[in-house]
Amino acid sequence: LISLNDAKAKKNSLTRELIPVNVQIEHLVNKQLPDLIVENAQLLNMPVVKGNFDLQMARQDYYTSKQDQVAKQLLIQKTRFELLHLAYEIELCKHRDVHRQLENLTAELVQYKGDFLKRLDMLSDKSLQPSSKQRSIIDSSDTSTIRLCQMFDVNNKQQLFRTYSGLEQEVKNLQQEVISFKDQLGTTQREHSYLWSALESDIERLRSVMYSGSMQLLLHCEELSEPLQRLECQLQRLPQIIGNVADNIKSKRQILASNLNLQGERVLYVYFFQEPDKLKAIVENLERKIRAQSIGSES
Repeated sequence: LISLNDAKAKKNSLTRELIPVNVQIEHLVNKQLPDLIVENAQLLNMPVVKGNFDLQMARQDYYTSKQDQVAKQLLIQKTRFELLHLAYEIELCKHRDVHRQLENLTAELVQYKGDFLKRLDMLSDKSLQPSSKQRSIIDSSDTSTIRLCQMFDVNNKQQLFRTYSGLEQEVKNLQQEVISFKDQLGTTQREHSYLWSALESDIERLRSVMYSGSMQLLLHCEELSEPLQRLECQLQRLPQIIGNVADNIKSKRQILASNLNLQGERVLYVYFFQEPDKLKAIVENLERKIRAQSIGSES
């Protein structure tokens, strides 16, 4: 009996001890074991997943590198396109400039063509055509030559007919007047230069007298009164002298225009200094005429 009771007590104690063990086993089976299985499964699948991820990363890197290359090529193409577009714009500007210049040239050529046609119409005038017959009288329809005669006719002579010889003589007279005016102008300039040099020398003498070798101006020197008066008189006479020279030139010009003998003397004077051979020929011609007249009077 004692051993049966002991056995029952031991059974009960063992049963009580088994309860927490069963609880732990149930906990292990229901809680920890699935987690361990999942963890072990994950550890077993990790290399495959890692390899898959590595493959995906390699593909991503490959695609990224290819995208970089494509982007680089696109940038190069864009740069080339922009350069081509810029070259096109420059060429377009050049073509526009050339087009504008051609338009201006076309307009100028059209204007020149119109002017040329007007000149042709003007030159086709019968009055401007050369005549086979040598005429001495200027045609009344030759307005350009008549205006030229009016320009050279300073005395406004009322002539019924105008001749080419008269026009030639007017041109020669104008040429001689120009030569005479140049000579008179040279003489006047020499006189003015002489007066100017004399005035400068007087000013230098006045300066030397007024300063007397010092740097201070002498304002109360009695020796300067007389030179100053002479200088003032000369300065007052200078405009009168210039006016007299101008009046003399004007009067000589009027006398020369009204006196044919003086004009001839002026021509001989010009020939004497500028064309002595021509003067010699004129004198010889006059001698021959006088000799012929004397022979004719004796006969």
